[in-house]
Amino acid sequence: MKRSTENRAANFFAALLSFRNSKVFKKLNIILVIAWCIVIFCFSAQTGSKSSSLSKKISIAVVNTVNKISNIELEQDGVQRTLKNIEFYVRKTAHFSEYAILAILIFMCLKDVSFFSNRYIAAAFLVALYASTDEIHQLFVPQRAGQFRDVCIDTSGGITALIIIFLIKKIITYRKRKENDRIR
Repeated sequence: MKRSTENRAANFFAALLSFRNSKVFKKLNIILVIAWCIVIFCFSAQTGSKSSSLSKKISIAVVNTVNKISNIELEQDGVQRTLKNIEFYVRKTAHFSEYAILAILIFMCLKDVSFFSNRYIAAAFLVALYASTDEIHQLFVPQRAGQFRDVCIDTSGGITALIIIFLIKKIITYRKRKENDRIR
């Protein structure tokens, strides 16, 4: 029983690795990067009031969830103050997260690109470049403003994701090396 489960798992991972090196996977990565850039562009194209409304809805959901989990019932005035206090952080967390995802997708896309000597740096550069163009785009959207601070937050999200990828890859390499040393 255990042997057949191990064989199925080994076959699954072999198929996954095979797919990861396929042309279909490479094209899918490019499509995902483009699609995610379109998603970011669409969020940035929202007017200031529409964007603010979305942030407020998310903030309300956060406050309601925290209230339920903590069993603390805030008065309406307390809810409004809390919403006002966290809306900024909700907006900036969205920026950070959008670009962390973009960095992961770009990193995956650059796997076999040979003209970049370091795909971590290339991915970080492309994230910063897209963040810059995104903020320039917001200069032309009603009630929005392009801000250097947001470029920094966006780029930080991307760099954080790339650092996490780097650390995960180092841990995997270390464990494989340790396993190979143990087998010898």
